[in-house]
Amino acid sequence: MPLDNWLWALLFFAAWIFIAVMNARCAWRHYVRKQTDGPTVLPFAGAAAAFLFLLALPAGDGNLRLALIWPFIILDVGSLPYLLVGSVVLVGRALRHPRETVRQLTAVPSAEERAKEKSEAGNDG
Repeated sequence: MPLDNWLWALLFFAAWIFIAVMNARCAWRHYVRKQTDGPTVLPFAGAAAAFLFLLALPAGDGNLRLALIWPFIILDVGSLPYLLVGSVVLVGRALRHPRETVRQLTAVPSAEERAKEKSEAGNDG
């Protein structure tokens, strides 16, 4: 059903446009007007909406879709800086402390550790 795919694609494209505009507003408020708000997941939502838009398109191969994601990420004020900074921080940390990074990525906390973290979090707030 190509029409259904096009409708989903248009819905995700509209979501990406909305989120990109909201990211631009947040960036304007933060950098130009010097207003600080709390952290937001909006930057990642823009990249996710663009990915879902390209996934819902009824035509095209996977390589073309993967190549088309970059203009969406670059045009979205929120996605690209977060992806770049996050990548640089993670790669830098992994290069400085490779064993620690691997241990943290592969570690599964025990039930006692989870209970301890939960109780510490309850005592903080």
